[in-house]
Amino acid sequence: MISVNSSFDISTVTMVWSKGIVIPNSDPRVWRLDAYGAVIRRDQYGQRNKAFGWEVDHIRPVAGGGSDALSNLRPLYYKNNLRNAEWPPRTFHKYDQSSQANDKEYVSFLK
Repeated sequence: MISVNSSFDISTVTMVWSKGIVIPNSDPRVWRLDAYGAVIRRDQYGQRNKAFGWEVDHIRPVAGGGSDALSNLRPLYYKNNLRNAEWPPRTFHKYDQSSQANDKEYVSFLK
């Protein structure tokens, strides 16, 4: 079950998910990478309390003239989406394998 905590309908979320980077030797229906290389998991959409939570990001912000058109949307790890909104921008997050070595979900992903 996918938790939808945004104004985007499930069809849009599905299309945005398909824009994520496919990870070789992984199920693309479950696992993808965002534009900054962070691992995201399909069923963790809108869940900031999960290890692989992600959100729909506006490449060009609506406030800066962007739209909700699919061409302006991408899947982004939630921490990257939060950092993306900050000014000045900070370093973007790749999943930190060393600090998450005990994360059972991530360990099973690596297998």
